Amino acid sequence: MKHSASKIRTKKALSQALKELMEEKPLGKISVCSITDKCGLNRKTFYYHFRDVQQLLRWTIEQDAVNTVKEYGKINSYKGAIQFAIDYISRNKTLLSAAYNAIGHNALRYFFNDDFREIINQAIIHEEEQTGESVSQDFHSFLCSFYTETLTGMIVSLFEDQGDCDAVKLSEYLNLTLTTSLPSVIKAASKSKL
Repeated sequence: MKHSASKIRTKKALSQALKELMEEKPLGKISVCSITDKCGLNRKTFYYHFRDVQQLLRWTIEQDAVNTVKEYGKINSYKGAIQFAIDYISRNKTLLSAAYNAIGHNALRYFFNDDFREIINQAIIHEEEQTGESVSQDFHSFLCSFYTETLTGMIVSLFEDQGDCDAVKLSEYLNLTLTTSLPSVIKAASKSKL
């Protein structure tokens, strides 16, 4: 158990060094030596844990995602969950922009997909309860996919290099769209027996 805890501490130290360096320079300019120098470890230790800087970046994002999901689990409304996700992305824009440039749009969307699908799933269940209407499991799955793809695409736009996106406005727009369109779609689908 001690060895496992030590490995996690070492990985976290390397991860923190990477994050700090990414605030100073682009990911492509960060070397293994600069990371190990920053946290006081040696190259051999780095390569024991990670193949390269990109693997460390992936691990860092995955760990952030795990911690984010733990916090997300404490939120009881889908509106709060959307705001939480936008706040997280706004706080970690440098890390996520570097990840976007290093691993690509689709790979980064993958990191968010499951969490956003759960947000949308909860929103559909909530709206079914509020309207007293229900939709078939097939249509429920369709709605989850439709809104998840939209939400994920809009969220990823927060850290793409294609201009600045106003996180507050995006949160308002997403919440307005979900709270007005979802009940209408559920009512119409219920009447149509979808």
